[in-house]
Amino acid sequence: MITTKSSASRYLSLLAFLALAATSRAQAPIEPEQLPARTVFYVVWRGVPAPTQRQSNSLLALWDDPDFAPVRFALVEQILSNNEKSEKTADRAFPKNGSAKAPTAGPGGAVEKKTKLTRQELEEFASLLDNGFVLGYFGEPEGRPRPVASAAKPAKQWNGIFLVYDRSGKEALLAKTILRAQQNAKEPPQLTALLIAGVPVAEIKQKDDTSYIAQTGKFAVFAQEKLVLEDILKRVLQKSPPAADTTLASNPVFREAQSSLGSHGILDFFLRMPDLSGLTEKSPAPGVRWQPTLDAIRLDAIHSLCGTIILDGPRSRIQGALLGDTSRGTLFDLFTSGEISPAIAALASAETIYFNQSHFDPLVILETVRRVARALSPPGQTAMIEMFESSLQTRLGMPLADAFGLFTGEFASIQSAPDFDPARQIYALGIRRRPEVLKLLRTVLNERLSSERAEGDITFLKISLSGNQGGSGIAQWNFYHLAVTPDLIAGASRSEALRAALAQRTQSGAAGLLKAPKFLETRGHFPPQLNGIAYADFQRVNWQAVKDHWIAETKKSLAARKPGSSSEPSPKLIPGWLEQLNPEVFSRHLHTSTSASWKDSRGLHFDGWMD
Repeated sequence: MITTKSSASRYLSLLAFLALAATSRAQAPIEPEQLPARTVFYVVWRGVPAPTQRQSNSLLALWDDPDFAPVRFALVEQILSNNEKSEKTADRAFPKNGSAKAPTAGPGGAVEKKTKLTRQELEEFASLLDNGFVLGYFGEPEGRPRPVASAAKPAKQWNGIFLVYDRSGKEALLAKTILRAQQNAKEPPQLTALLIAGVPVAEIKQKDDTSYIAQTGKFAVFAQEKLVLEDILKRVLQKSPPAADTTLASNPVFREAQSSLGSHGILDFFLRMPDLSGLTEKSPAPGVRWQPTLDAIRLDAIHSLCGTIILDGPRSRIQGALLGDTSRGTLFDLFTSGEISPAIAALASAETIYFNQSHFDPLVILETVRRVARALSPPGQTAMIEMFESSLQTRLGMPLADAFGLFTGEFASIQSAPDFDPARQIYALGIRRRPEVLKLLRTVLNERLSSERAEGDITFLKISLSGNQGGSGIAQWNFYHLAVTPDLIAGASRSEALRAALAQRTQSGAAGLLKAPKFLETRGHFPPQLNGIAYADFQRVNWQAVKDHWIAETKKSLAARKPGSSSEPSPKLIPGWLEQLNPEVFSRHLHTSTSASWKDSRGLHFDGWMD
């Protein structure tokens, strides 16, 4: 079965042969509500907005900026490179007369290799996203006859993927795409002309793959199942509206998602959790007890994941939700809500560039791990898990529930370095009962603990990430630093960064991040009680320093691959786009970003803004 990602990218290029066919006529796009009720997921891209809207929107203006061209080029090149690697056999090109075109043979009959794409060509291929498309997957119809497997050939698995692309104005580019994509074809496909839903269709058969592609008006349509193509063509043609009870609009899971998001954006996505009851029988690892494991996780409590991206003047907004059964005992118990922890917030000064805090329930994490471990164990052998847990509790000197209960579940990441140096990043974890936490840390860290120093109500711990302190002496390096206060554990790679964060929070009357006007303005977009919040002030970033630091770290990493080599790493090993990029392009267009998540009776919601 071909994956969604590889199929989508591969067959977007296959649509190009349709550009050489019939004339176009206006057709309405397929809105999600009109898709079949058995739709498992879809992505709707409505095409790029008008030039005036592109220029006023910060993200789109960044993408269009000439100084951002090296990044655009690298991204498209990477996408095409990944697509080429994922395909074992490329499809053939389709000339105007409908016959397959063989690759050009070089001396001795060898097939010539594809020439490297130029930057101009890659930029052209990226412009395919100017037009809208619908990519999705239909679940297998109930009662469908199953293909019979044989000793020579396994039964073909259902693949309900489909793609509808608006090719208006892109006919020539699509033709060029297919010609470039087919130069590595090893064997010609078997082509058969069909008529489905009154539309000419090309059936393309290769060794282990059959696909269908058609054109109707301005749309190019692809599917890997004849039933899927027929269904989607009828909806594109709109000759007779589908019955209301056969559309996605009749699906309660879809209606639940739509009520959470409201209006459509420039991009919409929806994923419905399918029925996984048959996973055990279809699993390639039959020894694993998948179904009991899924039951233990309570994955069935999740109904859908949905979201939309909306352009609002200079700002871009992404909204989404993970919806389902939020009653006690489900995965949604992991997410808890509350105010931003005062102890953690005190670490974020007014100069903070990036702040992120999340809140989870440690005891729910423990209980979920316990259930999964028992579910994975063979019947009658759960005693081994109980023995392991008992041994672990003996080593810790307390029950596991008590150990997990020492943590509040609040976790934060704080960055104040203008060059985004990871060594100066501060991490914080909320705690209760500091003496018990210190006892637990000493037990867990054991020989990794290099030193311990108490200064007032703060205990500083130096941890070795590489090497232990054994009876024969000390062999430790690559240190990490922790500070245990009455209400949190803070950590950083550099001791001075950690101490600076702790020192600034004690300054009387210090105005922290939570009092900054920019933060207060963005915080007002979200409910008072949150599961998580993130904030970034891009105007405080020294982008040139970020670039220099990134290149320096890349060189250091490359040099470390050859121990004993004193020579500088080859400049070719440094990403070309990174060296060519003008870092000022970011400061011209990016200002702030903020996002948050919260839970209610319907599920977990998230919302974010960037300008």
